[in-house]
Amino acid sequence: MAVGDGGEAAGAVAVTVHGRTMEQRYRKPADWALIEQVAAAVSIPVVGNGDILTHYEARRRLEQHGCTAVMAGRGALIKPWIFKEFVEGKEWHPSAWERVGVLARLVRYMKEHFGDDDLGITAHGISD
Repeated sequence: MAVGDGGEAAGAVAVTVHGRTMEQRYRKPADWALIEQVAAAVSIPVVGNGDILTHYEARRRLEQHGCTAVMAGRGALIKPWIFKEFVEGKEWHPSAWERVGVLARLVRYMKEHFGDDDLGITAHGISD
């Protein structure tokens, strides 16, 4: 648990652990046993990440793997209303119009953050 221990020893107040390597991509499920080992080895909060696609998956990971929190990445891109489901603790089955509304809001947020040029570089002051 070198990363967790090292981070804690260096003064980190929390650590996020993704249960899969970049090379693995999505070919293997996230290794939640590893995340659990890190959570057990450190005294700082651990945020577990990997394969959080539903509110009940998030709850199960919190209850069974010792994490203080979980992080949704791909799950939030697939289903941006997943956070509503997290808060309410139940599935939300939006109508087609409700889905369009959520997706339009997501696009608006992304444009505000990344800019509306092709690569999002104008908003971040990146130049050639």
